[in-house]
Amino acid sequence: MHFPVMSGTLFLVRVRTCNSAGEMSDQALSSAETIIPFPNNGDALDKAGHAACDLVQQAAGMAEQKAQHIMGVAHKLSLQLRAAEDRLAALQAEVKQYRDRADRAEKWLHRVAIEIEHKFFASSNGRNSQAPQAPTANLKTYEPKRRQSS
Repeated sequence: MHFPVMSGTLFLVRVRTCNSAGEMSDQALSSAETIIPFPNNGDALDKAGHAACDLVQQAAGMAEQKAQHIMGVAHKLSLQLRAAEDRLAALQAEVKQYRDRADRAEKWLHRVAIEIEHKFFASSNGRNSQAPQAPTANLKTYEPKRRQSS
């Protein structure tokens, strides 16, 4: 049996046997003679092969480190994006609350203006101050100017 020569490598021999029933089985030889040390004086091809394998392993290690770094940065940015989205949603809710409140304030100002006009100016023009109830009805249909334009 001929084994390829590889410098500094141990080789374990496995033997495939066939029993009387014709079944195949693999067995490792158990004696110390089954481990065959190869000579350490490899040629230039072996050295170049080992050097290439070492470089591939180094490149793979560096690529793994960079991938881990990139995944860490991506995770960090993902968390920051989620926090920014949550903050944006909270600010949008706050803006909606203040707009609704401003609309209510504008409606109240409109109602007060109508009441002032009705109570003070209607009686001076000779109209009965108790007659029309239009100011209250007008208040329910009143839309703030900001809402009308948008």
